[in-house]
Amino acid sequence: MNNQIFVKKRNGNAEKFDIEKIHRVIRWSIEGLDGVSLSDIEINAKLNMVQNVTTKEIHQSLIEAASNLISVESPNYQYVASRLLNYQLRKDVWGGKHAPRLLDMIYGGIRRKIYDPSIIEKYTEDEINKMGEFIDHDRDFIFTYAGIKQLCDKYLIKNRISGTIFETPQFAYILIAAYAFVNYNPEDRLIYIKRFYDAISKHKINLPTPIMAGVRTVSKGYASCCLIGVDDTKESITASGTAVSLATASRCGIGIDISRVRAMGTPVNGGSVVHTGVIPFLKIFEASVKAWQQNSIRGGSATVNIQWWHYEIEDVVVLKNNAGTDDNRVRKLDYTVGMSKLFYDRVIRNENITLFSPNEVPHLWEAWGTPGFDKVYAECEQDKKIKFKKKISARKLF
Repeated sequence: MNNQIFVKKRNGNAEKFDIEKIHRVIRWSIEGLDGVSLSDIEINAKLNMVQNVTTKEIHQSLIEAASNLISVESPNYQYVASRLLNYQLRKDVWGGKHAPRLLDMIYGGIRRKIYDPSIIEKYTEDEINKMGEFIDHDRDFIFTYAGIKQLCDKYLIKNRISGTIFETPQFAYILIAAYAFVNYNPEDRLIYIKRFYDAISKHKINLPTPIMAGVRTVSKGYASCCLIGVDDTKESITASGTAVSLATASRCGIGIDISRVRAMGTPVNGGSVVHTGVIPFLKIFEASVKAWQQNSIRGGSATVNIQWWHYEIEDVVVLKNNAGTDDNRVRKLDYTVGMSKLFYDRVIRNENITLFSPNEVPHLWEAWGTPGFDKVYAECEQDKKIKFKKKISARKLF
């Protein structure tokens, strides 16, 4: 009876199982690291050697075994697991042990429609080949397991349906640098590209998600954040909703200032319409932010800013509370309140403050953040022509 186990290689061919190949890979992964053990990894792997098991499944068991051994007492297993994951990544992307040329990677990415083709229009073949010489693939092994795992899960370009990854870390870094300096003077831009590549590939600079995941792709965007000021008009409010959607779809985090939108119950068009206040519009922004996925990496997010003297501040500061209903809560946005020394002084003295609807005090909004704000605010408190205002305890609001 033949008990010989056959394994299936990445290319689909079958070959006899050879335990020595596993030993060689593990020995390579632990070389030079203290406090790690070949036998512990093999024991922890619990290899299930069934007929026609794939080499990729075997290797995945080794990665999981090493990652499960990471502890405070044995921290170097994070580098063992990182090496093993890098080994698998290279096999999947390169098809072997040796890296392809940068030029070939670029053309392959353009054919798959994952790389922006402008790179071969903006750079000569000689420049791209020179960039290829800058690459140091050994820097892949600087990553801990958590770092390279996050890169594979979130930032390397991949087919999000099949999970197929199309690049390794150093190719991603050099292409980010190339696209970042594409419009620089051709006489010296390679100098900038090399300096930037060295900085990001050695982890001296940490890149935000839109840059790390987006730059070099066909939908590239360089902005990490987008600030949107909403004016007190239907045109601005409507346009801001569109801007929130577009910016979120472009991988930006959003900052929305609603401090100029008038309060609920204030008259519109001479009283022919009663204003609904800020909360219904925040629900529109919330829906826009959460409707978009950013490269399937994360959902959108936005922070709403409002000044402490806004008439609806009491309602806004509880919008994330679990109490209440969906009608009077907007929980999927974050909030920040614009503060000033005048407010703090009244909190300390346990005095009242006055809240206003911004449409009645446009000059107060204009004075916000200037040395003259306190004077204008005091004048507004005394102005009997301002109808829509109310006094509350500063300390209670705080």
